[in-house]
This record gives sequence, C-alpha cells and structure tokens, in this order.
Amino acid sequence: MARTVDPQGRELALIGRIADPAGKDVLDIGCGDGRTSRRLAGRGATVLGVDPDRTAIDHARAGGNSDGCRFLAADVLDLALPPASFDLVVFSRSM
Repeated sequence: MARTVDPQGRELALIGRIADPAGKDVLDIGCGDGRTSRRLAGRGATVLGVDPDRTAIDHARAGGNSDGCRFLAADVLDLALPPASFDLVVFSRSM
C-alpha cells in the first residue's frame, strides 16, 4: 500500500501563505524523493531539488512527472550557488 503524505495539502498551503511559488525559482533542500519539488513545480515553480542521498535522488528522478524540476545529489553547503539565485528556499522533513 502506498503511503500518502499530507493528503490535505497543508504543506503547500502553508508555503503558499508565505510566497506563491508560481513563476519562482525554488531551491528544495533535502528534497528526498522529490515529492515536494514536483508539487511546487505543479504550481508553476522551477525547482532545483538537492539531497546528499544519491538513492533518494535516483527515486526523485524516477518518480514520475518532473517537468520544471532538476535533481542533484549533493550537500547544499558544497554548492557554489550565486547569491540571490533563488526566489524561495524550502527545507521540510529533512531532519
């Protein structure tokens, strides 16, 4: 049986209260299987999902529709990201 996380959509509703992801460049730190990244992309964001777990990134890449998403296996602290390169940064369920 598949596990459904956040079936009421509360996570995205909360993110939407902070900032509408539509048209935004979003960094999803600790993206895991890419579920949140894909949901943000579904709301019109362009998303970079980063996770140090290569297996999780493999699952994210294989997880279905990833239009608007890129996934990278890396420690976000090791990335040379230019300042202000994202409009919104998400870090949820990563600990």
